Amino acid sequence: MPIVFQDLLQGVEVTGALGLKQTVTGLHYDSRQIQPGNIFVCIKGYRTDGHLFIQDALSRGAVGLVVEKDINIKPQVSIARVKNSRQAMALMAANFFDHPSRKLTLIGVTGTNGKTTTTHLIDAVLAGKGEHTGIIGTIYNKIGDQRLPVERTTPESLDLQSILAQMNTSKVRTVSMEASSHALYLQRTAACEFDVGVFTNLTQDHLDFHRDMNEYLAAKMLLFEGLGKERVKKRPCYAVVNNDDRAAERIKKCTNVPVITCGINEQADVRAEDVRLNSDGSSFTVSYKEGNFSVCT
Repeated sequence: MPIVFQDLLQGVEVTGALGLKQTVTGLHYDSRQIQPGNIFVCIKGYRTDGHLFIQDALSRGAVGLVVEKDINIKPQVSIARVKNSRQAMALMAANFFDHPSRKLTLIGVTGTNGKTTTTHLIDAVLAGKGEHTGIIGTIYNKIGDQRLPVERTTPESLDLQSILAQMNTSKVRTVSMEASSHALYLQRTAACEFDVGVFTNLTQDHLDFHRDMNEYLAAKMLLFEGLGKERVKKRPCYAVVNNDDRAAERIKKCTNVPVITCGINEQADVRAEDVRLNSDGSSFTVSYKEGNFSVCT
């Protein structure tokens, strides 16, 4: 769907611009995927720099660029210089697809372990109630009964917004999404309006990407710090936190929305008691302020 470049940049901090009245057909961060009329978003990565592929994008029909540095291009094309092209792409993608997360109930699950299990359990419960659901995660993405292949736990922001838009078209009501620390740190989820943030746990991992455990936790906290900010949806949002984990207190303190705690060993709003594991599955009692009930798996 054609859109004017400057409308695509709504909400983006632009530090310099040229030719923003240009009508464009879409955007991409991979020069090899550029189609005629597209905007090429130049992202500086850890292995290469998108600015090095500007000429390739132009040769494929790009009519505009989003850059972080001054460039000298002939012939002149529409250009928007921004402070952070990753964040810009997330906002532009949301604008292009008309903010699909605002039309869904979006549940983000983060933590070192248990993201995949938790998203699938949430999905199973809601699907069991008859809801049309979706999953974005490590094993596959799911739109209703359709399963789609994945390249990474949380897609790039452009791909993520596209998937959410497809879910809207397919009448999906609720989406359970794995939110990895990489995705949160790299702002792939920046333009997503979450209704629930779930924290499972934090153990040593991904220190090849994060400098230390504090930075790793800080990336996880981004999901909870963003809950409720610049919210368009009228319904409330909240956080669900595993109170047994040592990082729980920092997670709870960083968010401004109501927190529901869960756990086994620590005092929590929702507790699993009388937990029993055997070769056939598990059983436990869910205890909360309004009563309790038994669960068998």
